[in-house]
Amino acid sequence: MAKACTFIGNRDLSLNEQWALRPRLQQAILNYLNAGGYFFACGGSYGFDLVAAEEVLNFKQYYPYIQMILLLPYPHYTSRWTMEDQQRLQQVMQYSIYRYSYSAYRKGIYSERNQQLIDGSNYCIYYSDSKTAPYTQSIIDYAIDNGIWTTNLADNLLWGADDYFEHL
Repeated sequence: MAKACTFIGNRDLSLNEQWALRPRLQQAILNYLNAGGYFFACGGSYGFDLVAAEEVLNFKQYYPYIQMILLLPYPHYTSRWTMEDQQRLQQVMQYSIYRYSYSAYRKGIYSERNQQLIDGSNYCIYYSDSKTAPYTQSIIDYAIDNGIWTTNLADNLLWGADDYFEHL
């Protein structure tokens, strides 16, 4: 059974961080495509998830067979988001396969959803820096502990320092 490349990362990315991250993200997506992958998945959060989903969908014009899968936590989870981020998610949803993990919020919902994402993956592209929340780091650790191939887009040693990331 084919598995997916999952995206995990920081929610709080400035607009500058989002734009600076895109070239690294594009290269990581292209690497996965060149390795024969075509399923991509994320949890549909603002920040890194949205940027990653947008970039996958940009590749769809060249690779029409790829699929973006959104495993969303529950209906109306975006009610406290900015209008701009809500609109971005709606745009992504139009071109993605999506489902809600649960019918309503409850404690632990995000951790369980993230574990489902990792359990359905064989590759994880993540963004983890000094601002990464403990719950984000715990799911990255879960992926590593379960033998998922991972790459951190914030790793300047791996991706090469550029002007923006050098100062973070």
